[in-house]
Amino acid sequence: MQCLYRHFDKDGQLLYVGISLSAIQRLAQHREASSWFNEITKVTIEHYETREEVVRVERETIQRENPKYNIKHRRVNLKPSNQQIDEARLTRVVTEYQPMYTPDEAANLLKVSVETVRLYIRLDKLGAKSMPARKASKRYLISGWQLIDFIENLPNYGDRYGTANE
Repeated sequence: MQCLYRHFDKDGQLLYVGISLSAIQRLAQHREASSWFNEITKVTIEHYETREEVVRVERETIQRENPKYNIKHRRVNLKPSNQQIDEARLTRVVTEYQPMYTPDEAANLLKVSVETVRLYIRLDKLGAKSMPARKASKRYLISGWQLIDFIENLPNYGDRYGTANE
């Protein structure tokens, strides 16, 4: 499955649009090579079935939304696309995340119990940072990147949550 990702800054300005088989691995490459990496505070990811479709959508998105750091595909005079955007489908395939999640927030997002999230953490299936807690039990924080990595690696995730092959 192909991904189209968007990087935004703290003010919601679109910084960059790109495509990849793994948006997480591509982000790591941006961290090493892109001078604007530290401006990123939000990422959205859309999934597409074919390379041809995601390449077309990337070109149209760059032309329409004019990201700050994209150079490729930019045009001065834009023509409106003949294709209508299916907003319902777009809503289903776009993933937004916040920088950090508590286990309760992750459970709500994944539609599982908090105990299940804690089990994923204990089994090293879901990365999390152990934080000092006032009580004897540990408190965990899960980064948005850890959560996306977990979701991308779940078998049959799309079938379970109704997003596969739509």
